[in-house]
Amino acid sequence: VASSKLQRPTLLNLPSLLSTMQAVRQSHDRKSVGLSRAVLKREVTVGPHHHPQAPGPDATIEDEEAYARKMQQKNALILFFDGTLAALQVFAIYLITLDTIVSMLACVGMTMYWYIYSQGNSDWFGRGMDWIILGFAVVTPMTSSLAMAFRRREQALIEISRVRSFSFQIYLAHALWDSEKGGRTVSTDTNWLEHCDFVMAQLIGIGDELCRFLSLPSSSRSRHRMTRSGQREAARTVKAAYLLFESLYTQRMMRLTAYDERLRHAGVSASEISRLRQYERFIGEAMERLRMFKMYRTPQALRSFARIFTLILPAFYAPTFAQ
Repeated sequence: VASSKLQRPTLLNLPSLLSTMQAVRQSHDRKSVGLSRAVLKREVTVGPHHHPQAPGPDATIEDEEAYARKMQQKNALILFFDGTLAALQVFAIYLITLDTIVSMLACVGMTMYWYIYSQGNSDWFGRGMDWIILGFAVVTPMTSSLAMAFRRREQALIEISRVRSFSFQIYLAHALWDSEKGGRTVSTDTNWLEHCDFVMAQLIGIGDELCRFLSLPSSSRSRHRMTRSGQREAARTVKAAYLLFESLYTQRMMRLTAYDERLRHAGVSASEISRLRQYERFIGEAMERLRMFKMYRTPQALRSFARIFTLILPAFYAPTFAQ
């Protein structure tokens, strides 16, 4: 929907083209995020190529599993073309940025300049490429940055899974733990159905605000430290980030602790309450790690070094390309 409302850009209108590419990236990201939710809610629209043997809305889990295994694509030719097309789409959508365009234009422009210059100079020699500077100035910083980024990504996914798992266990504890076992009696007029709804509301609120916190714009790039406009942008983003994190971590976790006290007054043992508090502590530790991953990125000097040389180094190899 977002991409369909954009005006069709021309090749000479570079800002419009870049904004269109950014909108397409965001549209693809939203589709990827919302796909699983739509499938679980059975909101996927049945298209004209719907298979007649597809399970209906009343199908069992075994039927869904058998249909998924049966319909798996195994044709090597189709897999080859689909994989190649998907790779080209990812390259066009996510890898064609302003940085790559500027670098390519500089490389092509300098190569044309040296080629034209060499036509009138018979003694000109472009020499050979020095692979040492290429490896030191580009390959090493990029390799280090990519390794750090993927390691942070894997750790962040682990922490998100911990938040999900312990949140589910907290809700099960409030909804299913029996406070009357072991001869204890319940002397409270608490509405337990309403109590479980309150717990669920806080857990959903934690997940929603954590998602909003993690999806805030970045505020730790070099321009956020070295330029005034970047510092103002970072100040706005950090203010919103701390408000969100204070709400999801301090306020909502305090409410969950207060709900734990209701269970204690209802007769739940101290060891079980301690287990609940342990779940909440694990969630807090995971959210603190996610906050560190969000607000503290890879070293700025390393990223700046790689960015500068990635943009300008191809132009230095233009004499060799012209030769």
